Amino acid sequence: MAVERLAVRHSGSDGGDGYWTVVRENVHHNHECNSLRYDSNSWVRRSTEAQFENVRPLLISGTASFHINNYAYHSYGKLLNDQDIFNMRYKVFSHVNLPGKQSAYL
Repeated sequence: MAVERLAVRHSGSDGGDGYWTVVRENVHHNHECNSLRYDSNSWVRRSTEAQFENVRPLLISGTASFHINNYAYHSYGKLLNDQDIFNMRYKVFSHVNLPGKQSAYL
């Protein structure tokens, strides 16, 4: 069972121009952290360089985001969203990664 205590704190030395803050203390999870919310976290969704290199041909060939998402889920167990795939496409087609092109930011 989760134990939770709310504490009200006042900050300010003279008591006049401070502010009140409600703080939770001693909060514990009452469930495992393997829920959909955890799996959809951006840190969990990040792909390794090896995974990115495997997906690169799909990105170059113009494969639909749905199919790339399906491939990543079945191959690596990653729940990607459309923004993740857009960012990977941008990384592939950016000026830095195109042969013969030099980035203006170098």
